[in-house]
Amino acid sequence: MTGDTSLGMSVVVRVEPVHDAYEVVLEDGDELVLAHYDTLDGDHAREDAERWAADVRRLLRATGRRRR
Repeated sequence: MTGDTSLGMSVVVRVEPVHDAYEVVLEDGDELVLAHYDTLDGDHAREDAERWAADVRRLLRATGRRRR
């Protein structure tokens, strides 16, 4: 998801695979790991990460960020 903040900055929320895990990352010039889902803890780590990332995207849209 990409959107503009009121300051004109671009915001990206993505899911990245990393060593037996998936991370939900927010990038707005800097990167911030919002969540870490370890594949050793469950069979649905990727789906859980994708669902959480979608929730973050919805929250960003609800707070006034618009999608590109």
